[in-house]
Amino acid sequence: MTALDTRSNPDVLATIVDLDLTGPTKRVATSQSGPHWEQHIAQEMELEYRRFLYLNALYPEMPIAPSPMVDSYWHQHIIDTHRYAEDCQQVLGRFLHHQPCGNGDAEVDRIGREAMCATLGLYREHFPDGNIHYWRDETIYSDGGPDTIDVPSECYSTPSPNGG
Repeated sequence: MTALDTRSNPDVLATIVDLDLTGPTKRVATSQSGPHWEQHIAQEMELEYRRFLYLNALYPEMPIAPSPMVDSYWHQHIIDTHRYAEDCQQVLGRFLHHQPCGNGDAEVDRIGREAMCATLGLYREHFPDGNIHYWRDETIYSDGGPDTIDVPSECYSTPSPNGG
């Protein structure tokens, strides 16, 4: 597995690395009702989900928004409710609730846009060599589906090295 983030909390990192996500990874690769990803994509998404958990651990007061692919993986973790609750307690010290957006509520959508912009910034900061393409596909948030929110395009731009 590729390293998560070696610059921050090593105890949280070790707990997340040790987390057994065999079940969700298997389900996303074999599920009849889930994404049914190829095995290498399922494994890459396991890493992205671990990164999502890591950001949630580091920033407990911030809403960390998953990408649609990470959200699909998260759903496969959530469906084993007892295991999910135990894992949340072990990693985060709290239960991580799932708050859907894109349900037509303007305030919820606004919060979702802001959370995604903030999450993308934190992702780039903590995982500069990460798989940002799993997080930045604007079309997955503006396809008109039930989880649609319009994320401003500036949230997807990578700042230049000189800050401009």
